[in-house]
Amino acid sequence: MKVIIVALLSLALWGCGSDATGSLGQQTLGNMVIEVQCRPTPVTVGMNEFLVLATDVNGAPAHDLMVDLRMRDGDIWQQAIQDGFSGVYRKALGVKSLQEQLQVRIKRKGTVTVLHYPLIKPK
Repeated sequence: MKVIIVALLSLALWGCGSDATGSLGQQTLGNMVIEVQCRPTPVTVGMNEFLVLATDVNGAPAHDLMVDLRMRDGDIWQQAIQDGFSGVYRKALGVKSLQEQLQVRIKRKGTVTVLHYPLIKPK
């Protein structure tokens, strides 16, 4: 019985170390934390949905943003759809290469910042 419990706990801890959420990473922007997640996980060539999760340093949702996304410098910015007042912004974009970086433009109270998220994590 102990062996089964240890095996299950080991499996659970192993799952915590993997990136099951599809997170491309977190970046701090002033007093906010901006995390980007993708669907499907991992990112694939073709259409992918990107979720931008914005919270303040206390974990409260940042719902007063304008969020735009694009894959390449020459692309037109695409406005993400705000998911209520949850601090989640969604947009599907076509990915041509996994070597690209997702560009996230955040507008808040007259300030504009562009963050970059690699689609694959460097080894």
